[in-house]
Amino acid sequence: MPPKHRLIIDTDPGVDDTLALLLALSANPTTLTVDLITVTHGNVPVATCLRNVVALFHHIELEMAWRKRVGRPEGFDMLRAAAGGRKPIVAVGAGAPLAEQAVTPVAEFNTYADSVAAARVYALTSRYPRMTMPVVPPTKDGELASGHLGPYPEKLSRRLRVTLFPLDITTTHWLRRGTYNKTISPHLTANSPLAKWTTAFLTSTFNKMESLHQGHTGDDTGLSLHDPLCIWYLLTLSHPDWAMTLSEPLDLRVETAGQWTRGMYVVDRRDRFRKEGGEGDLLEGGGEEEVVGDAGRWLDGRSGNGVFVAVGKSHDNETKASDTIDSTSTSTLPNFKNLDFPALIERRHDSA
Repeated sequence: MPPKHRLIIDTDPGVDDTLALLLALSANPTTLTVDLITVTHGNVPVATCLRNVVALFHHIELEMAWRKRVGRPEGFDMLRAAAGGRKPIVAVGAGAPLAEQAVTPVAEFNTYADSVAAARVYALTSRYPRMTMPVVPPTKDGELASGHLGPYPEKLSRRLRVTLFPLDITTTHWLRRGTYNKTISPHLTANSPLAKWTTAFLTSTFNKMESLHQGHTGDDTGLSLHDPLCIWYLLTLSHPDWAMTLSEPLDLRVETAGQWTRGMYVVDRRDRFRKEGGEGDLLEGGGEEEVVGDAGRWLDGRSGNGVFVAVGKSHDNETKASDTIDSTSTSTLPNFKNLDFPALIERRHDSA
């Protein structure tokens, strides 16, 4: 039975990235498989990223061997299923931002690193990608124009579905020191290699968070789970009680050349009337021409991008700030059993 989701994870694995990789690699192989992990420059240098991924797989191997030795289920079914076939590929990506830091750091890093690539991906969510394609960046003196910015087809056979998890939603999902220590304690006592390794880097991370940020004290010290939340989204798609709530498709565009902002995402929030226009073909009869009073065709519902944005969980209105997802509440989520640790995601409603 093929997996429901096949993943390519582009990452600069530090702390929460590593937790996300663990969650993905421990998933039920009928739900998802990880085909490719590309490590790239980000908050962590690319060479360090690669070492972190190697360390991750090393400790997973140690953990599986230890569990087998002590008579526990080995877990990590996806990796064991791949042992006789295709294992995840690890590739080394860019070692520096690709856009030569052309935009300011107000952008999210993936956009900051290569704003044109991000804009082109978003354009694939439009019925008419040419309408929202980024402008071609200027070339340096003496250089030929880049050939990697070829045109998209005039119309797509299928629109790409893109779902974003902005910091607005990921920052409020925490792993707290107290919750982690309580959960991990029996695994440390049992000498789990994976428990020892995760505790080593999470202990230093919690200490750093406590020293840098107000409101982080003792067991209440927390770590935002930016990347794990994306994996959580895929794992819970078929579980309505835990599924994420998404916005309606937004005409979200990416700044690439300073024509609108200095590095930020752009959404048209004007109170102007929108022109839905049915299913008419914009590309017939000079449809690409600028419209007076609507440069960029922001008001034409047929021409913009259609990006989904995660805005919350389906059960947000029924939970309290102190609620934590524990081993009992995840008993219906088989994807979390392979990791042998309960899910530790907690929603901070007071900071939303």
